[in-house]
Amino acid sequence: MHAIADRVKALFAVGIVLTESVVFSAVETVTSTLPVDCSTARIVPSGYDGYVAIDCAGLDAIPEPAGAPQLLTEVLCVDAPKGAKFLRATYEADWVTLGENVKLVPIQPLIISEEPPKEIPFAEPNPALYASYPESPIAAFGIQRMAGKAFVPVRVIPFRYTNGKLEAAKRFVVKVEFDVPPPRVKTMSSPAHEIPA
Repeated sequence: MHAIADRVKALFAVGIVLTESVVFSAVETVTSTLPVDCSTARIVPSGYDGYVAIDCAGLDAIPEPAGAPQLLTEVLCVDAPKGAKFLRATYEADWVTLGENVKLVPIQPLIISEEPPKEIPFAEPNPALYASYPESPIAAFGIQRMAGKAFVPVRVIPFRYTNGKLEAAKRFVVKVEFDVPPPRVKTMSSPAHEIPA
């Protein structure tokens, strides 16, 4: 009788220990909104005969590729969750038309020279780029780190130019998806023990 009681006691005399378990990772979406309403952009003279340019406070001119229509851009830095991996960037935008039959000045090539050139030749539009640009209004460059912070820089072009039709984004939201590993969770568990014979 005592032998049976001892075996039952052994079954319940199980030590409680802390173990770590890891759950599968999850997708987290971080959004960032362009702080500029580009529908307020103005079409202004470009300085080149027959061509116009866009003026919109807070945005910079795209420096390349040469021959594409000169649009404006901004870089949004989207904070990355700790330990996350970049998956993809998407966007939502509300477009309005700024003008039809607009002849935007093409991007001019950057000239690097020790001596200032006496004359800078005008670069004509590149037909492959000028008819419809950009192919995508966003370009994400993966996770970058600076001053202890992780972020994804996303270049935004909040304008579309198609066969002379110029559109601007009244609202532009970037959505960046990350693969986020959950933290290790400490749980209570009971290890298996052998029952003495």
